[in-house]
Amino acid sequence: MYSWRAEFPDHIGAPNSPLFPLVALAKEKANADATPSIGDYAAAARSLLKEHLTSHGAVLLRRLPLSSGEDFSTFVQALGW
Repeated sequence: MYSWRAEFPDHIGAPNSPLFPLVALAKEKANADATPSIGDYAAAARSLLKEHLTSHGAVLLRRLPLSSGEDFSTFVQALGW
């Protein structure tokens, strides 16, 4: 049992998708003049997570242009979760 609290399940089942986790790759920028911001990437990730997280059980985000802890923090805050 995971918890003594009655509202928690006795066990957590396996993911209900053969695609576990869903792997999402950030697109390479199309041209040098239109560089997306970290907030733009977060908005796209938020949309993808809302659509696919529950059906896949996990979403792995790859190739995000995050080069520091500050970039990562900005990204996570921009997700709004």
